[in-house]
Amino acid sequence: VSVAIVTGLAALSAWAWVRLHFATFEFVLQVSSVLLVLGTLGAMVVSIRQARRFQRLAAVVPLRHRAARRAARAHWSVLGLFSLQLTLALINGLVVAEIVSPLVLWRSTLVIELVILLGFVIVLINHAPEPTTVQAKLVGLGLATVLLFLGLTSTAVLRPLEIAANAGNVLPDSIRVRAEPDGTGGYRLAEQPYLRYDTTGAQAIVPGEQPAGARLPFAFPLGADAYQRAFFTNGAVLLFREAPVTVTLEMILRDEIPVLAAFNVPSHPSGPVRIVRRPDRVVFTWTSLDLLAHRLTHQIVLFADGAFEMAYEGATPPPLAGGTGVHLGPGSTARFVNTMEALPLVLPDGTGFVDDYQARYRAHSHRLSLRFIVIVLLATGFVLVLFPVFLRSGILRPLAALLTGVERVQLGNLDARVPPIANDEFGVVSQAFNRMTGSVQHAETRLLAYAEQLEDRVMERTAALEATNHKLLEKRTELERSLRELRATQDQLVQAEKLASLGQLTAGIAHEIKNPLNFVNNFAELSVDLADELDGELGALAQRPNDEALPELRDLLHDLKTNAAKIQEHGRRADRIVRGMLLHARGSRSERTPADLNSLLVLAAEAAQGSFRQHEPGAAFTVEIDLDPTVGEVPVVTEGFMQVVVNLLDNALYAVAHDTPRGDGAPPRITLRSRRLEGHVEVHVEDDGPGMDEATQARLFEPFFTTKPPGDGTGLGL
Repeated sequence: VSVAIVTGLAALSAWAWVRLHFATFEFVLQVSSVLLVLGTLGAMVVSIRQARRFQRLAAVVPLRHRAARRAARAHWSVLGLFSLQLTLALINGLVVAEIVSPLVLWRSTLVIELVILLGFVIVLINHAPEPTTVQAKLVGLGLATVLLFLGLTSTAVLRPLEIAANAGNVLPDSIRVRAEPDGTGGYRLAEQPYLRYDTTGAQAIVPGEQPAGARLPFAFPLGADAYQRAFFTNGAVLLFREAPVTVTLEMILRDEIPVLAAFNVPSHPSGPVRIVRRPDRVVFTWTSLDLLAHRLTHQIVLFADGAFEMAYEGATPPPLAGGTGVHLGPGSTARFVNTMEALPLVLPDGTGFVDDYQARYRAHSHRLSLRFIVIVLLATGFVLVLFPVFLRSGILRPLAALLTGVERVQLGNLDARVPPIANDEFGVVSQAFNRMTGSVQHAETRLLAYAEQLEDRVMERTAALEATNHKLLEKRTELERSLRELRATQDQLVQAEKLASLGQLTAGIAHEIKNPLNFVNNFAELSVDLADELDGELGALAQRPNDEALPELRDLLHDLKTNAAKIQEHGRRADRIVRGMLLHARGSRSERTPADLNSLLVLAAEAAQGSFRQHEPGAAFTVEIDLDPTVGEVPVVTEGFMQVVVNLLDNALYAVAHDTPRGDGAPPRITLRSRRLEGHVEVHVEDDGPGMDEATQARLFEPFFTTKPPGDGTGLGL
């Protein structure tokens, strides 16, 4: 995009130059100025973004902290220099708008450009991507110092614009000067009110590489000759002799060409020269643009009586002194008033219109410049020759000796010493380095001695440690053997406890089955007796009347029916116990199988009560069973579940066996409860016993811990 814009502006500028289209060229200059300002602002934005990016990088990446902060400082410095350049552009705009004096522009330009130049040198030296040597930094700093000195000196020695501003011949906005022959070969000069002659009907001629010629309607007398033709360029100059190439000031002076120059100031593109011929006068008009794109108008009017006028309109804001001169030709001592030197023209008040000024002005400017050039050469020679010599002898040699000593120490030579070359900072550093290497050498000697002592101690400690390790290994082997024996004993005890629980469960179930079987046997014997009695009654029935035998038969039949119901009831109870035992037998494997949880709880309660009553026949207690009918089948390890419930009930029965009745006279109560909740089933075993203290609760699940007397428990049930 930038290349396209610059190419377009260059093409448009070239077209305006060739076609002499002043408005277009002025527009191009204005757009270019705006683009330069925008480019500077863009560079400032880039510098700000880069500086902030490196600051964030320095905060995030600790390893690159120094490099990132260094880069951030460089971008902030460049941003400051761009700000100065933008300030200079702002001052230029204020001068063009005639808000501030051109002297402010001159002084600020000199100072700001000097600061920018020095600033870029310093930034490049201190923040270059590649590390620079000390010599390069010091030489660069020396050059920057010389430039600063020369810049400050030039503000006092070379003051061209200030002198021109204070001179009396600074160009006004517009002026018209008339020269009339005085009859003695000279001219009388008079400043006239500004008058721009009409150019209606003028002939427009565009000068080429060579001056263009125009025929005059009369012979114009100038000096000792009269001329019928005048030659002109696009620079507001009339020549009265044809020149083969582009006219320069040196050519005019060398070839003694008669010339009239109308306020010759630096200008750039100009339009065609317009010529208006009248019987008594000829008017030449030039229109051009200066460096700031201001339109300038020059006119030279030749009269038939030998008088001439030179007029100017559209002065530039900077205080440039104008040069208006007349060169009369061969034999004349008058010279063209020069404005082409490095410094603008300065004439004191009262100086003649035509003056032999060039030689004096050249000599004066050369005298000023010569002193300045001598200062520049001496300062540059000092910086480029003497300063490096001083650096080499005073800084680089001691620094090289110090670096050599450091390298020798790095290679392991602690005997290295740096001879103090001078009694300055480098000498102090060299002495400190020598003391440091001596301390390091002494410390290394002591370290070697400590290392030998440490090696002996390590050998002693190693032997003692090996002996200790051997003993520990034997103890470890012995402890592992004891641990295996303890684990085997524990497994045997756990198995014994399981067998005891199974025996307890079996004994309880056998006791429970014995009761209904006794009832069945008793009622069966009674039924046999009743059947025999019924048989006798039936035999006697034939001998007695029916009304006497029927009541007795009914009583016997009722007793038989009652006995049969009792036999059926206790048979069902025995069947239920057997089915529970079968269910327990089917779940004896160590895997979960669906089982009726309430049936297992009833079987466990009956087994626990039966077993406990065999050991404690006189114990008074009641067992309440509160089962939730919605529990249904639950996947459990049946054998393990039965052992848990039986042991819990056995502990509860043991706790309440010798407990006193409750306050209401009822015996202690044990409650077995089941409840279905969301996603699981809870089984509760509660009793009215004395409970457990905190110490017992803390050790509840420790193997072999029990509160029962010896012989009553192993501590493995729970």
